[in-house]
Amino acid sequence: TDAAPPGHPLAGRALAALACATVWLAANGSEEVDDVLADETVGLVRQAAAALPPGEPDTPARLDDLASLLFDTANVLGDRSLLPETLALQRRALDLTPADAPFRPFRLSTLAGLLEEAAVVLDEPARGTEAVAVARAAADSLPADHPNKHELIFNLASTLLRWRAGADRAADRLDEAERLYRTGRDMLPPGHPDHARFISALSQVLYVRYEETGDRSGLAEALALAREAVRLTPPDDPFRTERRMLLARPCTVLHDLAQEEDGQAATLRAEALASWDAVVADEDLPIGRRLEAQETRARLALAGDDPHLALRALEDALAQMPRIARRWLTGPARKDAARRAP
Repeated sequence: TDAAPPGHPLAGRALAALACATVWLAANGSEEVDDVLADETVGLVRQAAAALPPGEPDTPARLDDLASLLFDTANVLGDRSLLPETLALQRRALDLTPADAPFRPFRLSTLAGLLEEAAVVLDEPARGTEAVAVARAAADSLPADHPNKHELIFNLASTLLRWRAGADRAADRLDEAERLYRTGRDMLPPGHPDHARFISALSQVLYVRYEETGDRSGLAEALALAREAVRLTPPDDPFRTERRMLLARPCTVLHDLAQEEDGQAATLRAEALASWDAVVADEDLPIGRRLEAQETRARLALAGDDPHLALRALEDALAQMPRIARRWLTGPARKDAARRAP
């Protein structure tokens, strides 16, 4: 930034680069998040956005990057109050993007994702409704033969899956999400790396249909699809644990619905326990997911007459309570710090 002082044509870029390095250091420089550095990042993002000249062709791309950076910083800080500002940056990037620009559909899709996040964490249903409309516009704006059409179809389907407003229309919403996931998967050539992602998402929508509507008809397919998704996912893939969990959930439900005496329950219980075991083996598993996994392991262990495993699982769950308390107590301080940033 010393080589590109305020007023310099490259000042915005220099500040953005500094902000990117600062938030990385805040999140990864020590065992605990450095709130001071994360707070500094917020100020740098604001300065960078103000320094970008609106008439430059690459300003929309820089604003798009800054919106993503501010979103990441908000996650580091645990600060929900930064979401409206993140949305404003993304809208500004979109406003400066020509209607025929090849990146416009993807910036629309990014905006939809931010709107969905804001709808959930800020409890603003109108943003969720807008998220679906924007995601649909993004997917529709790409021609059918575009090589990345499947990506925006996936994003639209995922928005429909996650945005649960309007319980009376849950079946229609989930039906559309399922159709879109199947359509997107059919666009992929054999061997494409996104097959596992679409198969896993299909499994999830069938499971969520059971959760939201009580419809059990898709549970067996949900389990079969989840098995296939895990099979296609490399051991070092960052989504492997998530896909293991998406396998464990329908397997557990089918176990609960099975009759103990017909033998199927024992087989399902063994598979569910193996899946939950793989989930809890991930040291980076978020606390909430770890609690779900250990509580379910304990219940399955008791159903299988294994009180020792049940006790170990519950002890691990109880051990997470101090960490949850620490995060709850530090959350307000981090939020205040972010709001004070210049």
